[in-house]
Amino acid sequence: MGATRGRCTAPWQAIIRVLAAISRRFKAKTRDTSEYAYNYLGGLLRMEERRNFANIASTTGVAEQNLHHFMSNSPWSARAVIQQVQAEIAA
Repeated sequence: MGATRGRCTAPWQAIIRVLAAISRRFKAKTRDTSEYAYNYLGGLLRMEERRNFANIASTTGVAEQNLHHFMSNSPWSARAVIQQVQAEIAA
């Protein structure tokens, strides 16, 4: 599929970078979690099947618990993220 472990290759690289830039707008106040967003989104886009925390963590080299914590304790609104992504795509 054009990807190697932990690395993005075209055409996914540009998409993942745009999504990571969007995710930075929704980062936590206490620390920057955009790297988890980048890895999580990258894993979702690169994997053809079995997209879960364990497999994404294995593919990206990020601890499974960290990815789970990032998604479970996000301080932003899911609706706001979806609206922002839709706006970026429409632009």
